[in-house]
Amino acid sequence: MKRSFSILLVWSLPFVTVLAGVVPTAKKAADLANTEAKTGGSYRVLRVDGENADSDLRLRQWDITVYSGDRANKAMLIRIKDGIVVSTTSAVRLFDDARWSNFGRNFSGYSVAEIIQTSRWKLDSPDVLARVAALQGLEKLQLTDAKMSLRKLSDGDVPAIWRVKVKARSKIQPGREGWIGAVDLSAETGEVIKNDLHSEHLTD
Repeated sequence: MKRSFSILLVWSLPFVTVLAGVVPTAKKAADLANTEAKTGGSYRVLRVDGENADSDLRLRQWDITVYSGDRANKAMLIRIKDGIVVSTTSAVRLFDDARWSNFGRNFSGYSVAEIIQTSRWKLDSPDVLARVAALQGLEKLQLTDAKMSLRKLSDGDVPAIWRVKVKARSKIQPGREGWIGAVDLSAETGEVIKNDLHSEHLTD
């Protein structure tokens, strides 16, 4: 009996390690959060925020905001780290939404009109990071970290926008490393909406 138990334990440990080591993309994390929120099969993801990139520039932590009419601010925040749901709380409305015409939602909470439409979310997080790395002016830099956020900037049938904050290291002088700004891209087409990256901070 003891020997059979030991064999079972040895075979189980690698399986658990593999599950815990999964680093999901933004889409996979959003799908996992949507399921965790028990939305009844309807897609209710409002925004996606990721950070803490590994050496392969895969973001290990995702905070997914999911619409929930019975929660404070009408949303819940589900944190996923390395492919595992680690916390579920009521979402806090962020004041970076104050530039919207719907400023009052900072106090009344989220709206169903803000739910991201999956049909217009074409570019997943690896696709977006690849496009950012290929931008003109970054040839002499290596991306070392990123913070990503995805949301719609207005209600209705509009694509969501990725905002990517970039940390990079000089390929010529590896000791020079730092955050160099942010770039906004359409999650539907990959079009650059706004480029506020300053590679010269590390190359000049």
